[in-house]
Amino acid sequence: MSEFLDLIDEQIEQLKNDNKYAERKILGSAQDTWAELDGKKKLILGCTNYLGLANDPDIKQYVKEIIDSFGCGTSSGPRIIGVTSLHRQLEQDLAKFTGQEDALLFNSAFLANVAAMTAFTGKEDIILSDELNHASIVDGARLSSARVQVYPHCDMKALENYLHQYQDCRQRMIVSDGVFSMDGDIVPLPDMVELAKKYHAVVVIDDAHATGVVGPGGKGTPALFNLENEVDILVGTLGKAIGGAAGGFIAGKQQVIDYLFQFGRPYRFTNTLPPTVIAVGIASLRKLQESPKILEQLWENAHYLKSGLSKLGYQIHPSQTPIVPVMIHDDTACLKLGQQLYEEGVFVQPYIYPVVPRGTARIRVILSAAHTREDLDYALSAFERLGRANGLI
Repeated sequence: MSEFLDLIDEQIEQLKNDNKYAERKILGSAQDTWAELDGKKKLILGCTNYLGLANDPDIKQYVKEIIDSFGCGTSSGPRIIGVTSLHRQLEQDLAKFTGQEDALLFNSAFLANVAAMTAFTGKEDIILSDELNHASIVDGARLSSARVQVYPHCDMKALENYLHQYQDCRQRMIVSDGVFSMDGDIVPLPDMVELAKKYHAVVVIDDAHATGVVGPGGKGTPALFNLENEVDILVGTLGKAIGGAAGGFIAGKQQVIDYLFQFGRPYRFTNTLPPTVIAVGIASLRKLQESPKILEQLWENAHYLKSGLSKLGYQIHPSQTPIVPVMIHDDTACLKLGQQLYEEGVFVQPYIYPVVPRGTARIRVILSAAHTREDLDYALSAFERLGRANGLI
């Protein structure tokens, strides 16, 4: 045991020496545009509460009603008696929302990605994964018994070369984020779908940062390109725009969902999400569909902040979404700016290598529909003051 702990201590100390040791920040209030972090009020510009629904009063009231009817938890897995009528309602709502035949709920989008790759591939298959895919895709591919081939980011020519190279595999599965969380760009889905048809490949899209955000009515990346029927497996989350609580889902053809119910180990071998969390998803989806101006406000806020930061002289990565990567490039300068912004009352998230490639350190800002113009001006003022003080603008 002592050698084991010594090894851990050594690795932790190395993180601290490299300024990469992550300190936990403790949330002392509801997640909202302003929240209490470590005992002080902060403007939250680093979380994925895209539609501002995580503390919505109508949704909270609905959840209070649900807990009286369904209790706190199911105390059971989905293959036993863990699925309530609420779970089934949300699955059907999500299927209709995304233009798919059916959907299956998971405890997280991470587990949904793991299920998508481990259930549908074997040692005779190949998984083709974008180099900037989310860690859940990376780990899902590793946990599968399939061979894994990483292709350069959104490089469809390279993808085609690999599809041609691996034609002898039983199955070719192309897996990609719909919206890439660090850069805010969108997968070139039309080109990917064409390649999938040509080489008889399966298309899996992780739409975690797109569900409720991208496409008409926030219906996601496939809807953005009118390709709902061309994506074989669509992964989404309930932990970001749709309520900001927890949970994930897979939507697709009925056969896909039936198969996952039988063979999806991350689905079968865990208790289902509590009814209160499911209620958040139901109410949030309803709120988005009944109040489309929420989505409009999100995009207005994103345009305003991107424009303001650019005018100040910051380099903004060409994001296509409400994810705003403020490029600092130098790791030390990035961490310093992030800490100074936090001290000024603005919570953002700095990202440095190895989370992002060397030389691409950035402050990632994420907008919410609930942010007011005053909120954004407060942030811009802090960015201007600190940027000039540090010689960044």
